[in-house]
Order: sequence, then structure tokens, then C-alpha cells
Amino acid sequence: MSSVSESIANRRVLITCGTGGVGKTTVSASLAVRAALEGKRVIVITIDPAKRRATSLGIDRLGHEPTDLTDSLEKAAGRPVPGRLSALMPKSRESFERLIRSLTTKEEAVQRIFRNPILDTFSRDFSGANEYLALCELVHFHDRSEFDLVVLDTPPSRNTLSFLEAPRLLSR
Repeated sequence: MSSVSESIANRRVLITCGTGGVGKTTVSASLAVRAALEGKRVIVITIDPAKRRATSLGIDRLGHEPTDLTDSLEKAAGRPVPGRLSALMPKSRESFERLIRSLTTKEEAVQRIFRNPILDTFSRDFSGANEYLALCELVHFHDRSEFDLVVLDTPPSRNTLSFLEAPRLLSR
């Protein structure tokens, strides 16, 4: 068994990290396709602002909710696929809204936060927001029983430690 097959078989999460242009998007798409071909129910999430994931998976665009690409993969492979391949590109505003809703059951408080213009600025422009959202989305889909594997294509980062430390810095 190859190390790629072992990683796919033995892990629930695979994360591609690195600077821009090193192939994170290609690698994460390839890992997701391979996992589906090996029978995994996989979702690939891209937070990459360059938005190349859709192209790498052969579709025009990805939305905030998972898009099932299994039929397209079967057509490209010329055979049935034992797993399932889904992909999404979270939108900052919707990701923050999901996070806010998870923190309170009081709809009045939720709506007050949603109406605050600071939320738009924060979700668009705050340093580390993309990295924080990447990890929020990873946790959200990891916890759902419908997926065996989550592949996360991260935003460009000079080093992996910066990506992993961003949520802590943001929360401070």
C-alpha cells in the first residue's frame, strides 16, 4: 500500500498548506479524487482566494454548500466510483453566520450581530479571518457523519505554523 493510500485509509482529515503556487489546490483535488475512487465519502474544502478549485475539479464554480461531483468523476473515470466526492468553497459571511448561530440560541442576538457592519468588515478584511474560517469549516464537516474524509485546501501561507496559529491570534 502506498503512503498516499495509507493516509487516505487511516485519516479523517488531510490539509494542504504552503505558499501560493506550490500545488496545494492540485494536490488536494487529487487526494479527494483518489479517496473517492478508493471508496471514501470525501469532501474537499477550499479557502484559497485564487478560486482555482472548481477548475481543478472540472466545474465552473463552487458554492458555500457542498456540491456532489460523483457523477462527473464517474463520467471522467469511465467507471462507477465506490465512494462519493463533494466540494465547496465557503463564503466568509456565511461561515461567520454559521459560527455565530452555533454560539447562541437567541435569535434576537444573532440578528443584532448580523446587522452590525463590523461583521462585514471582519469577515472580509481582518487578518487571519480566512485561516480561522478554514478551520471552522474543517471542524463543521469533520463532525458530520456523512463524510469519511475532509481534505482542506488552505489559503496561501508562508508557513504552516502561521496557518495553524492564525485562529488563536484572531481570537485574542
